[in-house]
Amino acid sequence: MRYPTRGGLIIPPAEIGLHAPTPEDLGVRRLTSNHHAYFQKAQYHDIRFRAVFRNLVTNVYPLFVPDHARLHEEFDPPKRPKDELMVDVIEEYLSLHGVVECIREKRTREVYQIQPEEWVAIKKGYRRAA
Repeated sequence: MRYPTRGGLIIPPAEIGLHAPTPEDLGVRRLTSNHHAYFQKAQYHDIRFRAVFRNLVTNVYPLFVPDHARLHEEFDPPKRPKDELMVDVIEEYLSLHGVVECIREKRTREVYQIQPEEWVAIKKGYRRAA
């Protein structure tokens, strides 16, 4: 079954019954892993702004390893949102926070920031429909 969405955006794992690990849980090796809500990676890494959207901190969730595995067994990936929606989500995040924050692919949950001027350069890969 396809992962549920609302308005083209995923429903957070908590809304489908998966509990978030506590900060203490996050410190235990191999207990949790990062779930990229927009999986499969290959669908998003062909154009840079899509990768930014996929790695946006609001789109990466820590999950207990068994829950993460079960989620991927139970659900097919969500349909990739339209490019326009991805750009709008990133720009809304940028307007609220002043920078775009993304999670690195590794399980460390290390955050990196994309400054507004960097985002302008990345966004050049996007062409809004006329």
